[in-house]
Order: sequence, then C-alpha cells, then structure tokens
Amino acid sequence: MPKTDKPAKPATAANIPAKAPAQTPQALTEAQVSDLLDKSQHGDKKAWSALKTHLAKAPDWETLYPTPAEHARACILDAVLRDNHFVKEAWDRRARAMIKDLAGPNPTPLERILCERVATCWLDMSLAEMNYASRAKDGMTFAAGEYYQKQEDRAHKRYLTACLALAKVRRLLAPVAQQINIAQPGAAQLNIAQPAEPATLPATLPAKTPATVEADSSAAH
Repeated sequence: MPKTDKPAKPATAANIPAKAPAQTPQALTEAQVSDLLDKSQHGDKKAWSALKTHLAKAPDWETLYPTPAEHARACILDAVLRDNHFVKEAWDRRARAMIKDLAGPNPTPLERILCERVATCWLDMSLAEMNYASRAKDGMTFAAGEYYQKQEDRAHKRYLTACLALAKVRRLLAPVAQQINIAQPGAAQLNIAQPAEPATLPATLPAKTPATVEADSSAAH
C-alpha cells in the first residue's frame, strides 16, 4: 500500500517548545562603567554602545559632566595657570559667583546662557591681561608684544560684546510702557507712562477749551 502522510498534530501548549526566559542584563559595576567610559572617550564604538545602554537608565546623566561654558573656563584657566590648582579653583569660584549675581533669582534660559558667556569672557580677558603683563615684565620683542596686546584687545572686545548682548536681551524682555496723552481742561497736554496692559479710557474725552487749544498751538510751534 502506498504510504500516506500522517495528519499534522494540532498545535497545543504541550507540543510548542517553551521560549527561553529573557535574560535580565546584569548591572555594571563602577569599575566596568569607568572602563567603558575610558574606551568610549577614545573612539571605541562598541564600548560606547554598552555605556549608552547603561546610561539610559539614569535620567539627566549628562548633568554629571560640565557644561560647554564650564569646560571652556577650565581650559582657559589651565592654559595660563597650569598646575596652580589653588588659584584656578578660586577664580573659577569667582566666575560662578558672577554668573549667579548677573542671573538674579529667575533668569530666562537665554539670560542664563549670556550670563555664563559674560563670566567666561571676563575670565578670558583678565587672564589675557595678566599673561601680557607677566611677559612684559620679563622682556619681549616688539612683535611678541604686539601679539599679546592683540590677544588682550580681542578678549576685551568679546567681553564687551557679551555684556552688550545681555543688556539688549534684558531690554527686550522688560515690560513695555505705553504713553497715554490726556488733554486736561485749562492746562497743557499731560503724558502718562504705564505698563502695556490694555488701558481703560473714558468713552468721551473732555472737550478742549480755548486755553487748551492755544497751549497745543504754542507747543506745536
């Protein structure tokens, strides 16, 4: 007799192979994180992928690293003060205090950025002046003096530009005052400045008297 294929058994829970349980990735130790961090900072993409997966569990992990402005200040201090850690820390603290003073209690995000820029430029300008003065004391060529003076002048211009930008932004963010001109009977025109909320004016203004008309005509001439 010819062979006949046996009918396939219906799929049931008994004959379906069970899936292997998902393996929970083990938490990385501090030494492993440090190793992955070191490798990722030197271009290891595989290490960075593993580190990125680990960092995804930590919200706001980027706040653990200095901001670009903080990093810039550290580079400026390192370039001039080198291994003088005491003075570097003291001047960095002064820069942070300046940012706090300039920002005030409730700065906008743009104001906060510009306050950091002002402090960074102030630090850069001050160190450029110190660098020029220290080299001039030891003697330098005319060409070297011109070079360091140009560095100082450019740092000063960047500082003034940052201060001007902050002042402009604050002026634009300040409440705008409206000027309302009210003609009072028997007197010259009165100008009143008030905040920009919609002004409530009477339905009809007082009629001008001859004295008011004469005063307005005199003011126009």
